[in-house]
Amino acid sequence: KMDKERSKPGKETGNVNVSGAMHVLFLDSMKNNRTKPVMSRIRNYLAEEWECKYGKLSGPVNGKVLPAASPIVPEQRNGCDCGVFILEFMERLLTADFEKFSKVLRTESVTEARSEFNKLFGRKWFTQVDVAKKRHRIACLVRDLSTSQT
Repeated sequence: KMDKERSKPGKETGNVNVSGAMHVLFLDSMKNNRTKPVMSRIRNYLAEEWECKYGKLSGPVNGKVLPAASPIVPEQRNGCDCGVFILEFMERLLTADFEKFSKVLRTESVTEARSEFNKLFGRKWFTQVDVAKKRHRIACLVRDLSTSQT
């Protein structure tokens, strides 16, 4: 059962050790101002997962419990590059300066986390050219794989 004491940062929460503030940074490359509805779905999902694994929650999973922000990220120019943007986001996050990115993850305030994220990456962390190159590399890989299997 999750209670206020066990859900505080730094305490054991079920099988998960929460070492700092919990918040979500929603990387919205479509810029449709969807942070609130998407986070509502994520919070509902996490609440259901918690209840399935650990039992009833002592209160709702809302913006006070799990705050969210949408930092500045490169914007898609079409509706079909979502997957390529996800891959680019993940590659950049995984190859970022770990110490600086860890600072973002440890930031207590979601507003400060957004600000630190923007300082680390910002709108220019990759370009449309980078996305086009990744799309091309993926297409070449798919072609190579399909020809090697025939």
